[in-house]
Amino acid sequence: MTQVTLEMALSLKQLPKKIGTYPETGELMVVGIGRFGPYVKCGDVFASIPKNEDMFTISIDRAVELVEAKKQKSAGKPKRVTATKPKKAAAKPKATTKKKKAE
Repeated sequence: MTQVTLEMALSLKQLPKKIGTYPETGELMVVGIGRFGPYVKCGDVFASIPKNEDMFTISIDRAVELVEAKKQKSAGKPKRVTATKPKKAAAKPKATTKKKKAE
């Protein structure tokens, strides 16, 4: 088990950390830690940072490379469809019975 030092704790407190803008779109690029480890986020793209790289010292150029690689990898895949709540069925109209007129 790794001990957390004061230096590590102060670095973690800075997250998510802005690292610059994506050259093609001008979108903000952010480094953070998520469920699956460190990542670079640009728009709706989340690119994982490899375990052998330090997320606190990643350069903007390397972050752009990771985002572009993720975009190319995801280009062939269909977008995920999120589940939606089923719509409530419309209320059935009450059956009306017509009274026969007395003849």
